[in-house]
Amino acid sequence: MSDAQNRDPVHLAEAVGHAVTRLRVPLLALLALVAVVLIVTLVVTERRRALLESSTVLIEEVERRWLAVPVDERASIEDEVVPQLEMIARRHGSRYAGRRALQMLALLALVAVVLIVTLVVTERRRALLESSTVLIEEVERRWLAVPVDERASIEDEVVPQLEMIARRHGSRYAGRRALQMLAGRHVDRQEWQEAADLFRELAGRSTGYLAALALSNAAVAHEELGDRDTAASLYGEVASRYPDEMALAPRALFAQARLEEERGDSAAANDAYAALEAAYPASRWSLLARNRLIYLRATGALDGR
Repeated sequence: MSDAQNRDPVHLAEAVGHAVTRLRVPLLALLALVAVVLIVTLVVTERRRALLESSTVLIEEVERRWLAVPVDERASIEDEVVPQLEMIARRHGSRYAGRRALQMLALLALVAVVLIVTLVVTERRRALLESSTVLIEEVERRWLAVPVDERASIEDEVVPQLEMIARRHGSRYAGRRALQMLAGRHVDRQEWQEAADLFRELAGRSTGYLAALALSNAAVAHEELGDRDTAASLYGEVASRYPDEMALAPRALFAQARLEEERGDSAAANDAYAALEAAYPASRWSLLARNRLIYLRATGALDGR
């Protein structure tokens, strides 16, 4: 083997050694850079984790304090809680704490709007109720101040006012009282169909005793018209819908039975009288019903039953 061939491996090793020596510094620098990046990443990650954890603890603490106070007493801590929520929302942006703070602030704003609207509506309704009550009472005073036989002289003025009040104020006291006065006027004039229609409308706007009374009056008006079928149906409606109205339900059952008896339907009359006696045994109407049952049995009207 020649000397040139023996020197080639030596040269190669020397060349590699020189190359490694030249690359050592850049490699060390690169490794150092990678280490710094890793350290910074770990520090930032840990800081973010700690910040997320601390902000979560903070928002949960604020929320716990908020929820621990009854809804109707939360106004007492709003001055303290709202600034905290605003700070959390501002500092923690899209983190859970920031989003939850924004959600709570939005809810507070919504509740505030609802409360304001409710107060405005309530106040408006109160004012409307008060003004309409004053109006109907003034109209009623003027109407009652005139003797019955002279009221025709003020009807052209009062009746349109009553109709307007009834139309505008619906189921409020003023609207119902106006309807009642208009219906009473038709009764005084023996305009039974108009009275019946208004009493039924009044029943639809009323509840409890007033509704039962209006239906009873409508039934009386239909009796005056000779419409026993409708009258009996209305009396039955009073008894079925308002059984707890002790001043009206027994009377309505008796009236229903009486009409059935007048129509010749003794069986239906018997059922109504018996229902009255069973449901209201202490009522004076039950005593009358018992007497009618005795009469129907004595006359043979209930034979076969």
